[in-house]
Amino acid sequence: MTGHVADPRGQPPRWRTALLTALALYGVTAAAGILADGHHSDDWRHMAGASDLWVAVEGRWLLDAIFRFVLGERFLLPMQIALAFPCLWGFSTIIARHAASPTMRPIATLAIFAVGTNHLFLADALSFASSVFAYPLALVLSAAGYDLITRQARTPIRRFAQLLVSAQLIAASIGIYQTYAVAGLIVPTVVLIRSDRHSFPAALRVAALGAAVSVAAIAVYLVEWRTYAAVMDMTIESRRFQPVTLDGLFEKLREYPALIKSLHTGSIMQIPRPVRMAMGLFAAFSILMPILGAAVMRGRQGPALNILRSAIGAGLAMFIFPTLFWLFYAGDAAPARAFGFIGFWSASLVISGLSLLEDRTLRVLRPGQAIVGAAVTAMAMLNAFVVSAFWSDSAHLGQRDEELARAIHARLAATQGYDGTFRLAGGIQDRSFSWGTLAGWTSFHAGNPSIGLFREMFGLEGSFAALPVSPRACHGFPAAGSVFRHEGKTYVCLQDLPAYTDDMRCADIDNMPGDRICLADRAIIHVSMTCLTRSVGNGDLNFAFLYRDSSHRALRRFSTANFPVLMHDECHTIALAPPTRNLDAIELWMQTPDGGAAWRERIDIKAFRATP
Repeated sequence: MTGHVADPRGQPPRWRTALLTALALYGVTAAAGILADGHHSDDWRHMAGASDLWVAVEGRWLLDAIFRFVLGERFLLPMQIALAFPCLWGFSTIIARHAASPTMRPIATLAIFAVGTNHLFLADALSFASSVFAYPLALVLSAAGYDLITRQARTPIRRFAQLLVSAQLIAASIGIYQTYAVAGLIVPTVVLIRSDRHSFPAALRVAALGAAVSVAAIAVYLVEWRTYAAVMDMTIESRRFQPVTLDGLFEKLREYPALIKSLHTGSIMQIPRPVRMAMGLFAAFSILMPILGAAVMRGRQGPALNILRSAIGAGLAMFIFPTLFWLFYAGDAAPARAFGFIGFWSASLVISGLSLLEDRTLRVLRPGQAIVGAAVTAMAMLNAFVVSAFWSDSAHLGQRDEELARAIHARLAATQGYDGTFRLAGGIQDRSFSWGTLAGWTSFHAGNPSIGLFREMFGLEGSFAALPVSPRACHGFPAAGSVFRHEGKTYVCLQDLPAYTDDMRCADIDNMPGDRICLADRAIIHVSMTCLTRSVGNGDLNFAFLYRDSSHRALRRFSTANFPVLMHDECHTIALAPPTRNLDAIELWMQTPDGGAAWRERIDIKAFRATP
């Protein structure tokens, strides 16, 4: 099914030059950026060790295992950076093996690496200090799994063994980060495009085997996830990625054009307009290049079929495969890091299109090489420039958070009655270092349930939360009155806030007599004479926001991450609320330990009344 792979030892200068160039580029951009990167909210939490969240809620069991047993629950950034490079280079090499001819593979690998490694979406993923190695590993595992499908085997038994290994590699990728398991789908896609190397029946066989192995990989992953959870004595409390309903799928299809536009122009993140335009133009070039290459190539098959194959392949790579996970799970838009492989894919499509021209005369080939070389070089340079700015801003954001933490700690030390525990109210409003992602999100954001930098910087014990609201009106830190005491607790206001009780609307909970559920600006509040704990009803109190003209359900729960506030002989348990625009009703249910519901109750938005 595949052509002969050239022995790299036959071209040592080209491979050596490509590898050294990639290593130098990686060193001055990604590696330097990761080392200088400031810690964001998740990083500070992970400094305290691994959390059951990865396994119990998100299903990323192998990510948990790597952090626990390979890294020893430490960041070890130099080691992770060193391990990430061969993964990213290997991912690029596997793609180039299919996209380029043997003589062009060194420079093709370098081109794919240069465009992909410094793509802003991948930088978003690499900014998580606990996963610098794991995310690139997920990419290369997926690519290796799908690459194995394309390889020949001498006997049926060996072929079956190949497919089993392929399924396991892809399952391991799912166990690290689900969306990166689709990264290897670029391999069968390029096989379809390369009509000069693969017959149409051969491409269809690769596609069919890829689909079958993908299903097997999901089954293997589910078994391994549950086995790991059982061995580690973890309870799978919630399956975060539930299948989408039919109504939800139709809604996502309506949102689909906007997602595709934001994906290929980079506007999932907050980037300058000229950069968005350049990314959009390169994405369009990536789609057109295979089609143009098929239109002028010399081949045994008819030009119409070649063009159709390239058009389908480019369409799958740019419009369908990257969004598969988002389309079929019940949830809102995925973060930019979920598409961290898209830069590798775009470059591979361009190179695949150029490869279709290689049997043409120099009159056709040389202009094509010049155009592709210029486009790829320009995109790689732009990505390197943008990602350097990203890493610089991320480092400044981390420094600013630490400076603010020192100032807060000094003010608290001088506060009468301060006992070493406190709560923050609101969040920092300055978004000057924000890129529209968690990486550009200050640790001091409203609703952060656990701010770990106080524990790591000052050795303070306990949990420090940033409540979305304040129990009393206050000015933002460091203004006078920004630090105050309320019912024996110390609070620090990070922004100007009113008392949340001034604008609180409540409704009775029929299944919890005497209790109420309330809404305030950015907050949902459970009100009772006794504080809500996870032992209530032997489970958690869950809630979902139901919206008009939408099947999307914003699911949340009250848990130990939500802190009680004593107010007028009542206990208010406060959680960050989902958006309330077009809110139609709130559904409440008490979850039992087995994942069922002891009761369910729907409360229409009209039932909420202002409190006296």
